[in-house]
Amino acid sequence: MIFGQQIEVKLESVDGRTKVFKSGFEIENDFHIEFTVEFGKQFSLKIYNVLRETYLMCEKKGKEFANVEIFAGYKEEVEPGLIASGSVVESLYNISNVDRVLELKCSPKVTELYSMIQPETFYDLPVNNIITMLLSRAGIEKYKYTPNNSPTLKQFTATKNLKTNLDILCKLDGLVHYFKKGILYIEPNESAKAKAGYLLLLDRESGLIQSPEKKGVDLQVKSLLNPNIGIGEIIRIKYMDNAKNSEIEGSYKVLSGKHSANLSGQFYSEFLARSVS
Repeated sequence: MIFGQQIEVKLESVDGRTKVFKSGFEIENDFHIEFTVEFGKQFSLKIYNVLRETYLMCEKKGKEFANVEIFAGYKEEVEPGLIASGSVVESLYNISNVDRVLELKCSPKVTELYSMIQPETFYDLPVNNIITMLLSRAGIEKYKYTPNNSPTLKQFTATKNLKTNLDILCKLDGLVHYFKKGILYIEPNESAKAKAGYLLLLDRESGLIQSPEKKGVDLQVKSLLNPNIGIGEIIRIKYMDNAKNSEIEGSYKVLSGKHSANLSGQFYSEFLARSVS
């Protein structure tokens, strides 16, 4: 069984100041935090009883935005993991009775991962050096890169489209690249396949709430919040099909969904999934 909900929010201002807010960690400054995170879309966040100074940290300056990350999980079984990362596009500071509430609307920084760069030609460099330099040119800081054989290229001309460059370079070195929870992953193809062999199992023991509801060919699923569930993830789901009075287990791909938490105790992941073979 899963107990002890935990939330951690990291806020970084445009000028680099940071604050961390925690809920459920049994510390002196334990904040009340609510959020709704739609997979791959905008997300909203409320933090109760913060100083006005925190609100000012969220201000936009020119074309630069404050950044926020949300981690959620449990004391046991499922440790807190990143469920959202993005820029603060709107902030409100409300005082209601004794509460001072900071409300944030945030946008994931998906577009930055495949941003435009200046065309450039590289000579006599290994693939890993070229990839690292291109990521630097694009201003991408959050990435996890595991090189493979990294052959040396006599000449490589990068176009202005970063995604196109990564497609070519990854193919040359047996790599794959993908975006997940605000981070760009570049890793050997075999590593990605190995990960696919260790699928999350979701059943009543691990947090599944009731049997999924059928929506045409898809399943509408509700579970206790699990940071490992996100758009594009493939998970194992085991449930009782009440219509057939039989247990069903299979692999499903997450199509859409959300994580949510509020002060009334809601701490759920709800998502639409489709069977895969």
